[in-house]
Amino acid sequence: IGVGLARAGYPCNKMPGWEPVSHAWHGDDGCTFNSCGTGSPLSPPWMEGDVIGCGIDFTRSAVFFTRNGALQGSPLRGVDSAGLYATLGFQTKGESVAVNFGPSFLYDIAAHDLSPPQVPVHKLKYLDRGEEEVWVNLLARDYSVLSLPSFSPAVAAIRVALCKLKAEAPPRQARAAIRAMLEWVKGRMSAIAAGGSSCDSVVWLGGLATVRGCPGGREV
Repeated sequence: IGVGLARAGYPCNKMPGWEPVSHAWHGDDGCTFNSCGTGSPLSPPWMEGDVIGCGIDFTRSAVFFTRNGALQGSPLRGVDSAGLYATLGFQTKGESVAVNFGPSFLYDIAAHDLSPPQVPVHKLKYLDRGEEEVWVNLLARDYSVLSLPSFSPAVAAIRVALCKLKAEAPPRQARAAIRAMLEWVKGRMSAIAAGGSSCDSVVWLGGLATVRGCPGGREV
């Protein structure tokens, strides 16, 4: 069974989500399909008696899904909601569903919020102050940093690049790249220290180091 949305004229011999323009969640494998035959895992397969919901968040141009009153995973973002209709798809003889178009739903629409949870990914430790946590949005695929003290454009670029690397690269490749960069930074710090340079402050960014206030405006 597939539950979702599709434009008028969608082919009746295709499950919703498989073809443009349609977006759906399928119960046999728990995958979402976004106008494409390749699914993205969202949940375990559905069980008989599950209450499945599908909605549009017009503010965020997103399609979201619920199961037994609970919001499921990451929504389908960047959806053009114009002309979409509620759509059901069946593949097995004897399948049946009961449909509810509101106004009351098991999912609490009044409390609906697609703002993804924020989790700390590293801490900033200052020599002259305490620690400060930096948070990222784990459901946003660009992994944008939400809190960023303005040390310098260079440091900001490094931290954003690290977040994107962790989000998009295979774990082993990401770890190797981060280790290599940390070794380079530590080497540069050791070279500065060995040269007797005096710097106003050293800030460690969860293993990354930046030197500020060095003579000649040098910054690592």
